[in-house]
Amino acid sequence: YRTSLNGTSINFIGYCSQVVDGRTPNLNGSVFPQLVLDVTHTLCFLDMSKMADIGLLTGSAVSWWLGLVLATVHLWYLSLYRIQRTQDLFIRRLYEGGFLEQSLLLNTRFDIQTTAKRKQFTSLNPVKVFLCATMWHETYNEMMKILISIFRLDKYRPKKEGETSDVNFEAHIYFDDAFREVPGSRGRHVNEYAEMLVEIIREVYGTFMNIDKTLFKNQEQIPDQKIVTTPYGGRLVVTMPHGNSIMVHFKDKELIRHKKRWSQVMYLYYLLGWKVSTKYFERWGKGGSEGMGERNKEFEKEKHNTYILALDGDTDFQPAAVMLLIDRLKTYPNVGAACGRIHPTGSGPMVWYQKFEYAVGHWLQKTAEHVFGCVLCSPGCFSLFRAAALMDNNVMKKYTIKSSKAQHYIQYDQGEDRWLCTLLLKQGWRVEYSAAADAYTNAPEEFKEFYNQRRRWVPSTMANIVDLLGSATLISQKNPSMSRPYMVYQLFNLVSFILVPSTVILMIAGQACSWFLLFFCQIHKLSSRNGIKILLFYHVSNVMQFAT
Repeated sequence: YRTSLNGTSINFIGYCSQVVDGRTPNLNGSVFPQLVLDVTHTLCFLDMSKMADIGLLTGSAVSWWLGLVLATVHLWYLSLYRIQRTQDLFIRRLYEGGFLEQSLLLNTRFDIQTTAKRKQFTSLNPVKVFLCATMWHETYNEMMKILISIFRLDKYRPKKEGETSDVNFEAHIYFDDAFREVPGSRGRHVNEYAEMLVEIIREVYGTFMNIDKTLFKNQEQIPDQKIVTTPYGGRLVVTMPHGNSIMVHFKDKELIRHKKRWSQVMYLYYLLGWKVSTKYFERWGKGGSEGMGERNKEFEKEKHNTYILALDGDTDFQPAAVMLLIDRLKTYPNVGAACGRIHPTGSGPMVWYQKFEYAVGHWLQKTAEHVFGCVLCSPGCFSLFRAAALMDNNVMKKYTIKSSKAQHYIQYDQGEDRWLCTLLLKQGWRVEYSAAADAYTNAPEEFKEFYNQRRRWVPSTMANIVDLLGSATLISQKNPSMSRPYMVYQLFNLVSFILVPSTVILMIAGQACSWFLLFFCQIHKLSSRNGIKILLFYHVSNVMQFAT
């Protein structure tokens, strides 16, 4: 092996004798040469042609690796929260980029959770979660996904008489346009989609009843169910195998407003305005002014410990993802909503494109918003909302406004999840993103369906961002997560969102026209000077058009 030192060529033995052992003064002026000297100092005493020296070097490497494993073996037995603060996990917040794994292992604390923190975490009040899914005309596979997820959650957190759990669940499905006219019959009947949903419930119920029993030894059971006639249509109540209940609300569009936003308004007022609030209103009416303060504290506590999990009719999720969102709202009382990471499913080129789009526009963008300020949109397909935030001033009440202007139709009806988050942000609540809470939803596989979806989403997104920017000063004062630099960042995103498509198209068109003009000059055998004049004139007019 030969190397160069001060313009002269020497071998490795000479390098060891002159540089390492002699410590040449010319190399002592900086840190890097000293580091090289320290690394090669040991190698100079080894002869790689001898097995003993090779074994010594290999043994040193193995010993170093075993020492690292033994020094960090305690990490496998640490008791952690599902959401752990960085300052509680590591001694130093920074890490070494060159040795990332070793830095994370050696920087972790020995005792992360103290006894006081454990008691504080376990002493939190139990929470009530209402799962609210909206359906319309979903397919068999889409209905099967959401029902399996709900029954899976019932098995994960069973409801037992006489026992208290940290989380209690209750599922609700709001089925839009579920009735139809049947010739020759009296009244209206449920349509084929509602009948298919009932059959799927029966099928999934039987599967989960026999999932832990011997195969082919048990017949499919019929679930314990109750059918109730309601002013909006009908309600089916089913008790799941592990004690939790699922209610299917069949809506008749001739009796009540249909579409997704009005289904959300319906369950907000039914669950929060009636189920949660009615008992406290009755106590206030009976008790008078005595004990008013205690009842108000109890009411506020229940509102903070009641959550609504908004779902779509084709969402597929695991119980662990729901628990991550619940822990985030339990840990941070100023968080009004939290969303998970959405994965589009399906096949075909349109789904391939949407997977890339979700990775950039959903995962990366929401992560940046979560770190720099606050998430602007919590998707309605998998998001957890706090009842206290939804029942705050100018949230639920304003969410029920009927559209009367063109702007209202764009902002209120075409992107109801973003509109709801805009109302929460204006009231000072924080919206967060949890990348570990994964959920899956069907993506449009045809261009027409994809185009119609984006035709609703894009104008609604722009309308809500413009609404936030119009109240930037007020929001920055009321919401600590929405600073003025963050609002400038959103303004930059909005301007980029408007200009980028036109800029790309203009560049493509300009390049195509340039090649066309060159081809034109070649055919007509114009001189190079005239061809350059034509191209220069075209590019100047192109720049002026872009500036305009």
